[in-house]
Amino acid sequence: MKLSKALRKKGFLLILMYSFASILCCLTVPIATAPSSTVTFRVENVTSDALGLTGLVMADIYIDAPDPESAIVGWTINIKVNPDVLEPGYDFGDPYGVFWAVSGMEGYFLYDWCKSGGRNYTIMFEEGAIDVTAGTITGTIEAIAGWAGLEPGVGANGTGKLVTFFFTSKNETAYSPIEITEAYYYTSWKVPDLDKRIPDIIIHGHYNEPTFDVAVTSVSAPSQATVGDIVTINVTVANLGGPVALNLTLTYNRTIIETRLMSLASATSKTESFAWDTTGLTPGEYVINATAIVPEDVDLTNNFNITMITLLAHDVAITNITASSFRVDINVTISVGVANEGDFPETFNVTITYDSEVIGTKPVTLSAGDSKTVKFDWDVRGVALRKYNITAEAILDGDADLEDNTMTSEWSIEIIPEYPTEIPLLLVLVILAVSMIILKQRTQREPLKRRLMMRHGNTKVTEG
Repeated sequence: MKLSKALRKKGFLLILMYSFASILCCLTVPIATAPSSTVTFRVENVTSDALGLTGLVMADIYIDAPDPESAIVGWTINIKVNPDVLEPGYDFGDPYGVFWAVSGMEGYFLYDWCKSGGRNYTIMFEEGAIDVTAGTITGTIEAIAGWAGLEPGVGANGTGKLVTFFFTSKNETAYSPIEITEAYYYTSWKVPDLDKRIPDIIIHGHYNEPTFDVAVTSVSAPSQATVGDIVTINVTVANLGGPVALNLTLTYNRTIIETRLMSLASATSKTESFAWDTTGLTPGEYVINATAIVPEDVDLTNNFNITMITLLAHDVAITNITASSFRVDINVTISVGVANEGDFPETFNVTITYDSEVIGTKPVTLSAGDSKTVKFDWDVRGVALRKYNITAEAILDGDADLEDNTMTSEWSIEIIPEYPTEIPLLLVLVILAVSMIILKQRTQREPLKRRLMMRHGNTKVTEG
């Protein structure tokens, strides 16, 4: 029901209780040259069980426009409350019905200015609309019907009450904000057009003293990630109490990832996105804990929430190095043990070197948890004659543990001269000559031995 209709009804109880008097005529506001003052809209005088009516909650909206430059000739205000605590509007009963705003009477800013100046300007007032589910009052407007006849810069200034909003209490002890969600004031500076402006300052109000209760309602993140990844973690915090500033801290296994300062209005929630750098961490399960910290929080059971993330890894390793011989003149076989200690199948290269010189490189493919031996044949011909240690390296991009990717043998391989495969001709001749001399000597001794045996019978004759 619009207020204008209600005002025509006789015996309007609300007007009598407010003791609204007849229009006065007294004040004239001087003309200024340009709007420059700071204008404030503020919620004040929130009262319960007002006028002796059970459940009636009233909230006044005041304006501070201290300088004549304000030149106020109208305003628009939208209001929001917590619909679980306050319902916009109040049922005054038959014949008045439901009202949610009142203005245009003695004691209100524009009405008093208009009538006290001796001007025959009536007040145009529109209550707007209410949404009890959303807890909103929208489109409430008051303006001087005859504003177009004013000189530019003429309007109300100073401090006064613009409007009173009515609500019905649904919970006498619970907290609800009374928030000015949108507000404008109008001046006559752009005659014949209204000059629409936003207040410089808006001060909200509340019903009952706020209690503090924030809750971490969710922590969302992938269940698995790879060591070295930047993991995105989203944390949603809800404010179940009064307006509050809070610290939101995110940790992994009690190690802080980040702490942030947040501000939340009543009955609102916000999602914060964090980036967790997993570089250098070991594979395994990690507890991700988000905690909202507010002094005097009335319910600490909902101030935290957790999720689990399993970090997987790419990780290959050299496990051992052996050789088929440690004194080599031509060729040696070097065996390298490799293992996949990570969580993914891998294909990688294994390289062995001596003194940073590459002996060989071979590709290796291993499933997670598998191992194998890779063999290299090393032809040492042409390598300087001395001892060498062998180094093996497994090369894998993104390996989470580089410390076991390289191994140098504790033993060494000694390169020795190659044994000749062709006997020089001179040596052959020498051997042949020596053999012939020996053979000739034996040939000469054999007849002498027989003669001696014949002369002495079967007596053993010793050569000498």
